[in-house]
Order: sequence, then C-alpha cells, then structure tokens
Amino acid sequence: MMERRTFVKLGGTTVSGALLGAAPLAATPDPKNASDEIPAWLGRLVTLNDRSVSGLLDRQVEDEGSDVYGAVVDDHRIPTPQNTASLIGTLAIAYLFPPSSHHRSARLRTALGIAADALLRFQHEDGSIDLRTTNFHSTPDTGFVVNSLAPVYVLLRRRGELGALADKMDEFLGEAGEILKVGGVHTPNHRWVVASALSWLHRIRPDDGYVERADQWLREGVYVGPDGQFIEESVGIYSAIVDRMLITISRNLDRPRYLDPVRENLDATLYFLRPGGELVTAPSSRRDRDEIRYVTPYYYPYRFLAIRDGEPRYAAVCRLIEERWTENLTGDLALLLEDPSVWAGLPSAASVPGRYRKSFSTSGVHRIRDGEVDAAIVEEDPAFFSFMKGEAVLDAVRFASAFFGEGQFESEELARTDEGFELSQELRGPYYQPFPPEALSGEGALTEMNQDDRDETEVQHLEQTASIRRDGNRFVLELSVTGTAGVPVAVEMGFRREGELSSVQAVEGTDDAYLLAEGYGSYECGGRRITFGPGRADHRWIELRGAEPKLDLSSVYLTGYTPFEHTIEIR
Repeated sequence: MMERRTFVKLGGTTVSGALLGAAPLAATPDPKNASDEIPAWLGRLVTLNDRSVSGLLDRQVEDEGSDVYGAVVDDHRIPTPQNTASLIGTLAIAYLFPPSSHHRSARLRTALGIAADALLRFQHEDGSIDLRTTNFHSTPDTGFVVNSLAPVYVLLRRRGELGALADKMDEFLGEAGEILKVGGVHTPNHRWVVASALSWLHRIRPDDGYVERADQWLREGVYVGPDGQFIEESVGIYSAIVDRMLITISRNLDRPRYLDPVRENLDATLYFLRPGGELVTAPSSRRDRDEIRYVTPYYYPYRFLAIRDGEPRYAAVCRLIEERWTENLTGDLALLLEDPSVWAGLPSAASVPGRYRKSFSTSGVHRIRDGEVDAAIVEEDPAFFSFMKGEAVLDAVRFASAFFGEGQFESEELARTDEGFELSQELRGPYYQPFPPEALSGEGALTEMNQDDRDETEVQHLEQTASIRRDGNRFVLELSVTGTAGVPVAVEMGFRREGELSSVQAVEGTDDAYLLAEGYGSYECGGRRITFGPGRADHRWIELRGAEPKLDLSSVYLTGYTPFEHTIEIR
C-alpha cells in the first residue's frame, strides 16, 4: 500500500528586507548594452525568440477605436492580459538584444506601448486581473503575470531603454502588489506563485509588507513527499513551476534553504525521465496525468542548480534539453537573461540515470530502465503497465471484465514477489432481498430507507490479478480473472499512432481497434520494434460494459471468458 504523506516545514519569521539580504534592483549585477556580453547560447535563444514576434503582432488588436486596443487575443479571439503580457515579454527581449533582427525596431516600440496601456486597462481597481477562462479578480493569476513581467522590467531598467514602457510596467506591478498583499489562492502551487511575485516586488521596490505577506504563505511549509514530489504531484506541469518559484524566492529574499525542496524534486525527476526526455506522468494528480510531457520546463531549475552545486547529473539533463528542444526554451528567456548566475558554462556532465529499478511508494509508480528500454508499473490505475523501446511506445496495458458494470481492473493491493510485482483486485456483485417489515418507511420512498437493511444473496465474486516480471529482454504479464464463470474479459494494449502494427486484425465498426487472435503481433516506430503476444480472441466484444472508454491510441485487444488465465510477453 502507498505511504501516507508527510510535511517538511520551511519558512519562518518575518524580518525586514535589509535583514533578509534582499537584492534590490540597484544591487543587481549590471551587464551593459554590448551585444557580446551575453553568452552565445543565450544569443541563439534571442534569435529563436524572433519566431514568436510576428505571430503575437498578428494577434494584437490594432483598431484604435476598440476598448481593447493594444491587447492580444487568444485562440478563441478573446483578449487576455496573459497573452498581452506574453507579447510584452517577447517583444521587449527582441527590442533590447542585438542578436534579434528586431533590435530597436520602431514597430516593436509602438506595439509595446499600446500593449502596456491595454494591460493597465485589464487591471481592476484592486490590482488584480482575470484569467478569463475561469478565474476573475484572481490573485494567483496576477501572480503568474507578475512573475513573467518582473524579470523583463528588471532588464529594461538595467539596460536603460524603453523608459516609457518601464514606467507603465512599474505602475502595473505596483498596483498588482496591493492585491498580492491581501488576496487568496485556489491551489497549493498558487502559494509559491504569489510568494515569488511578492519577492520580485520587494526586490524592485523594497517594502516589508511584501515580505510579511510572502512569509504568511511560506509558513505553511513546502511539502515534499517520499517520492520527491510536491503536494500536487504534477510531474509534467506544476513541479517545474514550483521549482522556478522557490528558486526565485531563494534568490530575491536571500533564503537558500528554499533550494532544498527543489533539489529533492529534481533528484526524483531524474527517475521519471524516459528515453528521449519524455516524462512519466502517472504520479500526477492534475491534468497532465498520462499526457505526453517532456522535461523542457525543468531547464532553468536544472541549469541554476547544476552551476550552483556543480551537479553533473543536472548538467546532463540540461544538455539533453539543449540537444532536442532548444527552440522551446524561449519561454524562460527573460529569466535566463535576468539571472547572470546561469550564464556560466555547465559543469562536466555525467549521464542521466539509465539503468535502474526504483519504486515510488507514495505515488505507487515502479520504474525499470535499461538504456532505451523503459517500463512503468502503476498501482491504483487502470493503465497499470507501459513499455517503451526507443521511439516505439506501448502507452498502456489495461483489462476489464463485464462484471456488474464495475469490472475495470484497478489494483487495490500490490505485493512484491521474488521476480517482480503482483497487482490484485477483488470484486463482489450481490443481489438484494426485500426490506424487512421494520425497515419500511410506510410510503414506499426508497430514499428514506437504509439500503444496508436489505439482506444480500447470490453474491458473486471475482478476483483479478496482474503479475509483472522482467525475464531477460522481455516483460512477462500474467493476467488472471477467476471466480464467477463465463464473464467476458477484454485486454487492451494501447500503442501510439505514429507507428505501424503488424499481424493484427481490424475490428469492424471501430476506429483504430484490432484483435490479436493468435501468435505474436508487432509494432514498429522509429526503427524500433515491440513484439507482443501470444494472442487470444474468444469473442469480439472489446469495449465492455463498465470498462473505461477505448484509449485514444491504436488499441490491440485479446479476449476471453472467466476463468481467464493468459500470459503476454512483451519485448
């Protein structure tokens, strides 16, 4: 069973900015305007940033008669402060830094000016802004925008350019600070988003009120569980956000202890990293769960601590990201440009861990990695097994029985065996007798009667298990469904659509669904092949009543009836 979470308390007393050793803007290292003073790798990112300029300009409202003149619209043509702030960040960097083809462009100067005016119009009297898809007068969404704009503002002041734009941003940030001092949050990561934004404001315009409010949130403690995950357990999205926020708090308020939870999370993330930089998101409790996500958002945290700590494993992750996704790093460009500590060269890189067996008890994820072969066993999840060989990916193995509409296998227990793991689930299907006379309401209103007063009879039982072990270069899955006889069973193996399946039969009337009736099937992608089987197709009912809907993948099915015992080899 999975372990109960514990809390690591951080945070503490409220003291003045001077005692905290906060770095006010004037004390920030001050690179001058020469183009050769940013390192070459940052210059390349500035050049890549140019790719976003035209797209943002195309979305900017240019109708001077519009009440949203200067704002930027989203994909639904809704003007938003977030998109408008994104334009300001992207265009300001292009304007400020000579590697950009838009350096000191009059067109950008005009666009920036009207965008800043629009951003101020978006701001409510209390200093807040809206996330127009869901949150209104939102303190946390104000915090997100402050975190994105503050390093841009620092760059503007540091380089002494676009003074009119900086003044408007100063007005926006000052008003935002008022709601950040008093406003509330929705989710755990919002606490650190708001505290980080307050730390920026304290650095820009020292005010003990910002520090006092940040400390109110920080006193709650930064949760890091045994698996190295923050409380939202969001490997693909929010862990990287929290890492960046805690680093910012550490830098701006001179509190290095807030780097410790970041290190714990980055160490754990090394073991959620699959070949090619993809992340295992099964531990996530947010919308990234089971989505395809990559390690790119962790670049700034890994780089910051690779250099600060001289950590070769972190450097290896940075180099992996640089090799594969350099163009995706422009979202953190303002932070990378503002923080000269990350300009230094990376330490010599070790290898990202590539051969291990590691279990994460809190999230119930068990990892096996051997070079380009990667597997994950997941407790309490219908998709209990996944397998990757290079670019060939079996995203999920699931199975279900048509047992009273509740037969989707989702393990309740995990036992370690000498050879691997056994996941198990017990189901029961009772029938109910009439209420005894003393339990009747007298008016036939079932809602007023306690259903537990009925006697259960003809109770049916089903035990479902999945045993997983590695045997040489293959994984062996032994599936068992026993108890009530004659219950239809269907096993689903979901492969990514980029590859090609062989030796399987298409299921008529369905899209991207196949049967493996006998022998072995194969799936090939990127020059790598996964072989699986043997097959079995005792019936053709693949989407059983009570089972999860078909995966949004190329699904191969095996079918049978209880008692069902079948061994699948995957290599």
